[in-house]
Amino acid sequence: MAAGYLRRRYTTLVNMSKKKKILDGHKKVGTKFVPPAKHLIPQLGELSWVENLLPELMWIGVLIEKYGNHKGIELSSYFSSISYDIIKSDKPSDFSFISSFKFITEEEKLALINKLKEKKYFNDISAALVPFIKLYPQDNPLAFLQSEKMNYDREKSIKEFKTTLNKYFNRRSKPSMIIQTNVLYSAMRAGKMHIAAHIEVPNFNAIVDNFESEEAKKAMGFVRSHVNAVYAHISETITNQWCEYFWNNGLELEELKISSIVDQENKYEGEDVFFQAVSKYEMLVNQAVTKRWNKLPKEIFHQHIIEVIGAILARQASLAKRIARNPENWDFHIGPILLRGMIDVHITLAWILKNPDEATKKFIEYGLGQEKLQIEHLEDESDENDDKPLLDILIDARKSWLTDQRYAFLTTVNIGSWSGISTRDMAEDSGCRNLYRFAYTPFSSCAHSMWNHIGKFNVQHSDNPLHKHIRLPFDPEIPPQPETLINSAKYLLKTFTAIDVHFKIYEDDFNPVKFWYDYFDSIKNSEVV
Repeated sequence: MAAGYLRRRYTTLVNMSKKKKILDGHKKVGTKFVPPAKHLIPQLGELSWVENLLPELMWIGVLIEKYGNHKGIELSSYFSSISYDIIKSDKPSDFSFISSFKFITEEEKLALINKLKEKKYFNDISAALVPFIKLYPQDNPLAFLQSEKMNYDREKSIKEFKTTLNKYFNRRSKPSMIIQTNVLYSAMRAGKMHIAAHIEVPNFNAIVDNFESEEAKKAMGFVRSHVNAVYAHISETITNQWCEYFWNNGLELEELKISSIVDQENKYEGEDVFFQAVSKYEMLVNQAVTKRWNKLPKEIFHQHIIEVIGAILARQASLAKRIARNPENWDFHIGPILLRGMIDVHITLAWILKNPDEATKKFIEYGLGQEKLQIEHLEDESDENDDKPLLDILIDARKSWLTDQRYAFLTTVNIGSWSGISTRDMAEDSGCRNLYRFAYTPFSSCAHSMWNHIGKFNVQHSDNPLHKHIRLPFDPEIPPQPETLINSAKYLLKTFTAIDVHFKIYEDDFNPVKFWYDYFDSIKNSEVV
């Protein structure tokens, strides 16, 4: 028995020693844990398929959508390959990337057109690309391919292009892999790329003909590496000018607005006057947030600003509405915790608005780092947990959310403050000093269950002098304090005002504080709370 115990104990210790450490290989720099890839190559950045590569290659997708895989590949690869022979540029270029065409001369454009006409490819290419060129007219590098004879229906073209574009958001999908393979195929066709004899050449045709096969998977890894390398080589030359225009022009093609921040309006049935008021309040809050967001200046290429500010605005509304609909939480036990959360949201927003571009990047990066850390902890726990199948599902979901925005191997984990300074300093910097001193700090005593809160609300003196009137544990039932509701409305109004002033919106048709003062005035002589 003893020998069996020792063997089990030894096995456990060996397994523990083999377990991967949390953030293994990361280098600690101050409060940050920098992933190995980034501390070995500090200048290493992330290449985004959607942001950078897709706009450059989308013209190939347009041809394939119109003519199918084989003809679309033939047209685009022929056009790219002859461009290498005709265009004499000393700048790094690859003619599968649309921006490489922005440096060509008028003579070279004419030569390309003539070459395509000789092959009888010009009309087909022009017919497919004219709607694309018309939708993205500003300095479109392929504008010279359009024919004036081609008809163009703007609304129809937008609808069709949206359907096409949507197929390419996943880099590993079959449509996306085909246009990436075309980059490599075009270069090989032009004699600009050679694979060394000692390297096993993948079966690139399998990507089109047998996408789920092992052959295709091997070829796809090779293709993605090649496309990344090509872009890295030419990116400094072609810049992000086209990519930025491509995404921001989406706002010109279709207006970006939301109809509401909720799926459906909250309605309270019954005749209770208070909850009828809550229902109206929530509807007005939803409308106020929606109107403000719709008026905010928007940029799609650098969407981090509008995404963060929109999320903060919605979060403040979430807290305000839930405080309003739950009067039982207006006491001194729960109310300050909820109000502190609203103050935290407002201070965060006020500080971000001082420098939205830089601050929202920090905000997102910190959150992604925290998600990565949580995933590492969950993976560590999953190995020895009886609920491993359920934990693995949770881990996969969280990984998907993270990698949709940032590769985990390039994500830094920061265990300090997201802003790099304390909440108090953020409040000082953003003009929220009194809010911090007289609300955030005292409410923090409740949130952290400090003595200067629980010593007031969770004890009562013994009435026995023999026991020195010792404080005894106590849980008093405290009636709802309407001040909690009023304060929540004040913090919501502060957030609205900060947005209005910074962006010059002035959407002042709804005042949440006045709403509740008017309500309480209307029921002064009633028994309704």
